[in-house]
Amino acid sequence: MLFDFYTNIGENILAEDKMEGSHHQKINFFWRPFLKDIKDDMVLETAFNAGATYIITYNYKDFSGVSEKFNIDIITPKEFLKRIGELK
Repeated sequence: MLFDFYTNIGENILAEDKMEGSHHQKINFFWRPFLKDIKDDMVLETAFNAGATYIITYNYKDFSGVSEKFNIDIITPKEFLKRIGELK
């Protein structure tokens, strides 16, 4: 079969069995590079694809311009805990 692959223990398993919980994801990387660090771009793309409201990081300075362009707030863990009422 087209989707068969061979595991290291010699069993044929259909890839469809492994991917039954997956779904197609729209590609949104055409705006890359947006940030200086490619790893930060991957975090941004994941947050964007998930429809995230926040990216919670101590590295907020490296996400400059994200709030304005993508409408995703960049906040520290402490600020997030304040927003959800866990800290005052």
